[in-house]
Order: sequence, then C-alpha cells, then structure tokens
Amino acid sequence: MEAARARGAVFRNRGAERSSGIVERSARRPEAGCGLGLLLACHAMAVPKQKQSHARTSKRRAQHKISAPRYNACPQCHSPRLPHRVCPVCGSYKGREVIAADRGDQIS
Repeated sequence: MEAARARGAVFRNRGAERSSGIVERSARRPEAGCGLGLLLACHAMAVPKQKQSHARTSKRRAQHKISAPRYNACPQCHSPRLPHRVCPVCGSYKGREVIAADRGDQIS
C-alpha cells in the first residue's frame, strides 16, 4: 500500500486509507458548484404533515369570491353608473357628452 501511495494512486473512503489525504470524491456528495444536486440536498420543500380536511378547505375557499360591481353617481345627472363607463341615462363621460341620450347615436 505504501508503494501505491508513492505512485499517486487514488483511494476510496475506506478504513486505513482515510488518513492518507488522497481521497476520491464521492458521487453522493456533489461539489459546491454542482448546481441542482446541491440545491436539492440543502433546501427541502415544505410538505404538510396531514391532509387538510374538507371543512378547512371550504373555509379557506369561502373568501375567494367575486365582489359585486361598485356603482358611482354620474356627475351630470347623479344617476348610478359603473365607474369608467358612459352614463346610460345622460350619455356623458368625463364631463362631455359622448352619446346622444335620446337616440343612442355616437357624437363625433
């Protein structure tokens, strides 16, 4: 074994060869610059310990609802209208008349 060390032989991690200082890198331990192997070895994903019950799932999903559309008052005629839309009663938008209220035609 001393002759093999003198020739520069590479030993694996086993018993007496550990003290030699010449050790082959193990395939199970990736080097620092390895990338994905080191990332998966160091950072494990969070996994729930138990299954979430149907009641808890439903309680959580109860907040995932669509709210009713908000209505604003038209600044000209004060009738309720959806925001950022032409008033269906007077036909005005941003202080000017866009649609004629009596016919529904567009004004250029």
